Amino acid sequence: ANSMMASLLQKATPVREIILDDTMVEYDITHRELVELFGLQPRHLRVFSQPRALAGIIPYDDMVVFKFEHLKGLLFWDRIMVFDSDTPSVEAFILTLRAAIRRNQVIFEQLKQPFELVVLECLLDELASYYESSFSRLHALISVHLDNITSGLGDEVREDGLYKLLPLENKLSSLQVRLDRTFKTLDQLIATDEDMAACYLTFRQETGAPAPPDEHMQVELVMETYRTRMEDLLDRIAEIGRQIESTRAVYALSLDNTRNRIAKMDLRLSIAAVSLGFSMTVAGFFGMNVTHGAENVSPLVFAGVVV
Repeated sequence: ANSMMASLLQKATPVREIILDDTMVEYDITHRELVELFGLQPRHLRVFSQPRALAGIIPYDDMVVFKFEHLKGLLFWDRIMVFDSDTPSVEAFILTLRAAIRRNQVIFEQLKQPFELVVLECLLDELASYYESSFSRLHALISVHLDNITSGLGDEVREDGLYKLLPLENKLSSLQVRLDRTFKTLDQLIATDEDMAACYLTFRQETGAPAPPDEHMQVELVMETYRTRMEDLLDRIAEIGRQIESTRAVYALSLDNTRNRIAKMDLRLSIAAVSLGFSMTVAGFFGMNVTHGAENVSPLVFAGVVV
């Protein structure tokens, strides 16, 4: 355990730090430096180092730790540290974030938002867009295969659609689990007034004290907006899941009907075979090389046996 912790502390992470005035600094930072400089706990280091770690927004006295999908880092009242900044998805987020910071700088003073709220809204918007684009791609592919299964183009086409549908359904289930985890994280944050108030980092910096627990209207509005978007997306995922199950049920009924028709045909062939076998048995008796006298009677006897 000690060796694992030591290797974890020595792990370096590329960071891009965006400051309040839209300047940016790039550097690498080790997990040991994160512990020493910001007092992070080992559980937070594992959140940053493990790809499948739980999502979360964790407020501290003077910062907020966040981890959602590919986005993770530390948020302060005047800057944000974004980890794993060398990946294309994070680079795209940083461009969007800097554009949002610049827009907040040029609007009227009374309309400006605190830096941390600009970042949180941009973070949640990036996250919601990431989930929605992932769902849109899966929905398009799944719809094609569902149409192939129900179109009646042939058994081979339908079976091929079923086989290709399975990995897509697995990816859809994975997306649903991750999205539900994020939804519950926002739900828990909204349910805790103290945590929402702790997200007002600028208030703490200016007054030296945390914001009152009931002063969280702006944070709550932001969280509620993106919580609703994710709830809607969860409903859409559940709907296409029901479509998949309905299509499978219809296909199973079609297979049952085919099996029933085959069983009926097999039964009819069996009855015909038994009847033909009985007739052949009677004819065989008369065809044996045994003298029974009927061969000397009227020729109509032979016709009767044949009939």
